[in-house]
Amino acid sequence: MTSVPVSGAHGGDGPRLAAALGLAPGEVLDLSASGWTGATLRNAFAHERILVRDCASFGLPRHVRIALPREHEHEHLRDALVTVTSQASRRGLTMPEDSRFREQTSDVLSTTASGGPLQSIVTLDLEGVLVPEIWIAVAEKTGIEALRRTTRDEPDYDVLMRGRLALLDQHSLKMSDIEAVIAEVKPLDGACEFLDALRETTQVLILSDTFEQFARPLMRQLGWPAVWCHRLVVENDRIVDYRLRTPDQKRKAVMALRELNYRVISAGDSYNDTTMLAAAHAGFLFHAPDNVRREFPQFRALDEFGDLLRHITTELT
Repeated sequence: MTSVPVSGAHGGDGPRLAAALGLAPGEVLDLSASGWTGATLRNAFAHERILVRDCASFGLPRHVRIALPREHEHEHLRDALVTVTSQASRRGLTMPEDSRFREQTSDVLSTTASGGPLQSIVTLDLEGVLVPEIWIAVAEKTGIEALRRTTRDEPDYDVLMRGRLALLDQHSLKMSDIEAVIAEVKPLDGACEFLDALRETTQVLILSDTFEQFARPLMRQLGWPAVWCHRLVVENDRIVDYRLRTPDQKRKAVMALRELNYRVISAGDSYNDTTMLAAAHAGFLFHAPDNVRREFPQFRALDEFGDLLRHITTELT
């Protein structure tokens, strides 16, 4: 288990990380404004094999001493921060002193081992960000209101997809019926220009929980950007199942890109994007509904392509 207490920080990058967190050797972190107790934060990080010592025995139940890792342990701390921050958002908690604890920690960990700047890449959600929601288009075309439910409404993707498959079967909707709807879907106003401008500056990868069969005609309209998504199981023109590329694929993709020493900036609109945003060096909500904005206030919410391009460009420089 990683364990380097603040009160005895190691040499190397330990003091630099402590300084970025706003901590001096021997200082403890006050959790009072976050909703955490020392014990709950300790237990959350214990699952990630990071030792956080609570100060309850000193009469300070909402204070902790947090372990500061050596340089070779930074990657593990970074992954743990992503996981615990994502879990905290689901529970209605904030990370303690968020600007110090997460964003500045991310800055410290956003350099290569040699201390040089990272190459950059932008990851974007597809539906709701660059193109309209496909299932809403299908609902409008068929009159099946229940198909309007999306990842903006349902955090559990499997629950959402099982419900969709049941509705398709109930109403005898076939793959060809959905393909006919997708053929009429056009990118959102300004999306193509935004992508063109962004791709002049950096690499762009679309991380989507849509399916290859749905995405291909849309990628053609967007100029064939790279897209990582899932796959439907189709038999005799019937959608009978779906196959995830991997669970929580957006977050895992961002973490893999970080592993390759990329600086990652991400944008998305729904529940299924929030772990991606938390994993990135910088994350933005874009076209997000009010419920998602309320639950994830740590992410700046934007609605115009021009604003998103400016904020991403700022993060790239």
